[in-house]
Amino acid sequence: MLASLFVLLILPENGQAQESIVPTDTEEVEAEAQAEPELTLPGTKRVNVTHGYLSTSVEKLSRWIDGFFGEDRVYEESSGTYVQARVSSIYGETGEIDFDSSFRAKVDLPQLQERVNIVLESEDDSGNDDNFERITSGSDFKDDLNDSDVTASVQFMIKEKERWNFSIRPGLRISSPIESYVKFRFRRNQPLGPVWNSRGTVEFKYNSDYNWEDRLTVEFERDIGDKNFFRSISTAIWDEDDSDNCFLGQAFQVTHFIDRHKLISFEIGTTGETEPHLRNLSYFSNIRYRKDIHRGWLFLEIKPQIVYTRENDYEAEEALVLTLEMLFGGRYLE
Repeated sequence: MLASLFVLLILPENGQAQESIVPTDTEEVEAEAQAEPELTLPGTKRVNVTHGYLSTSVEKLSRWIDGFFGEDRVYEESSGTYVQARVSSIYGETGEIDFDSSFRAKVDLPQLQERVNIVLESEDDSGNDDNFERITSGSDFKDDLNDSDVTASVQFMIKEKERWNFSIRPGLRISSPIESYVKFRFRRNQPLGPVWNSRGTVEFKYNSDYNWEDRLTVEFERDIGDKNFFRSISTAIWDEDDSDNCFLGQAFQVTHFIDRHKLISFEIGTTGETEPHLRNLSYFSNIRYRKDIHRGWLFLEIKPQIVYTRENDYEAEEALVLTLEMLFGGRYLE
């Protein structure tokens, strides 16, 4: 019954015209290409315009997918007002049911040319042993979900260009006791030829208990035909409290466009650590079906997933995650 319902949900409506996923502006791309220095050899102008068009299309498609799924990248880099509220029900294979919720809100200060934002968000109170959970997109469906604290911060977008940006976010973690922190984030996009695009993100976080946490993410992505998009995500997390260890993650995602209001994503991946020696901590896979159910700001997500963890002797842990999510913001789907 559940499988039949899932199939009905992902099928496009009969007679519905297939919409263009991401609008492109060829004239804009041509103008940008003409503004760049170029060789005067025969045929190079057309090659440069084609390269710029394809690279820009991959980047636009990537941003649109992240906006549709409400990913962290969009939230971190948005310079306008942005609100995300999420409620999830997690159904385990043995019949247990857990619930999880989170919210994030960013309010721009227009008097400061949209370079400064007030940020409020819930934050998982997870320790070093749960670091690998933050690498994957899989939900933590353990018996006791982590409690969440609230953080309040001010984000300063120091520099923002088409290919890169740099921001600083000092803030407070409203817990007992209250903790302060400052977070530095640098991101750069780099096209790799006419088809592939790469993105590197470096984050440094310094906490009031004199603790550093560093995170490096490297992504490679491309579109595959008219309806599919591939992405490879490599992540490394280092925490000063466990300075001899480094948590690692690798995931591969393929997103299929059903239409402009429905996407489905397939993901497989693994996590590991470097101490006491390089070893795997988990393997995971999931399918995320996401549908815009109301005017581009209310989304329903269905995600069956399976995780194999070292601490559970790599026995399969299956779950179904149902999520209702609200996204609000003038720029989150740019």
